[in-house]
Amino acid sequence: MSSQMYSIKSELNILRRFVDMEYDGNRRCYSEKDISAAEERLHYKLPLPIRELYLYMSDILLDMYDLRPLELLHWQQDYLCFFDPPEGNAVGICRKDDPNALYTWEEIMPDEDQDALCDLNEEFEEYDEENNMKGKNAIARKYSAHWDKINLRCTEASEHESDYFEKLRESIEQEFTPVSEHLELIDIFPLPMAYVHKTANALLICNEEADFLTLLSDRTVAPGFIEKIQNCLALPFRQCHQ
Repeated sequence: MSSQMYSIKSELNILRRFVDMEYDGNRRCYSEKDISAAEERLHYKLPLPIRELYLYMSDILLDMYDLRPLELLHWQQDYLCFFDPPEGNAVGICRKDDPNALYTWEEIMPDEDQDALCDLNEEFEEYDEENNMKGKNAIARKYSAHWDKINLRCTEASEHESDYFEKLRESIEQEFTPVSEHLELIDIFPLPMAYVHKTANALLICNEEADFLTLLSDRTVAPGFIEKIQNCLALPFRQCHQ
């Protein structure tokens, strides 16, 4: 989902006059210096309306737990979450796309990292309540470093998987040809959905998740055909007879 984002400074100034009459919290909004430091850490210029939310309304939004603290902003691969409601999907931007596009997605912590990240989050909130800037900054650095490690692991795993399917595709295409020359019609990344054998006597079907391949053969295939394909692809096939 995406929507265009524009400056909202004038709207926030109007709303602020009315909100101030009810708000009696002790937080402060972030400064330009705070935002510049976050942008330097993230290597990314925050979209204008997001900067304005942190400048003019972050005290209230943080109290409502709707806005993620500036110190805890982090990339989850290519996604950066700003709005973090207790229930519901994360909302933010994708650095590979138009910075004016707003996205929603499910932000999932790896199981092995959940306890450590939750502990850091709780420590940050405790220091925040105490207005302990030194403690908050120390926890924020640890939090950011932990997400850097997670993203590095995910990148390495993705590259490994990509290499695997590239080699598998090369092996498949030694014996098979995509069932259509119009690959855009049968592309279900990381493989086309179906291949026909060069003898035209067998069909190789890839399911959408590429968890397994199905080899269909007619009665005219030569003896040892299945074994030959298994060796070519370095994959075992379980034979089912009809």
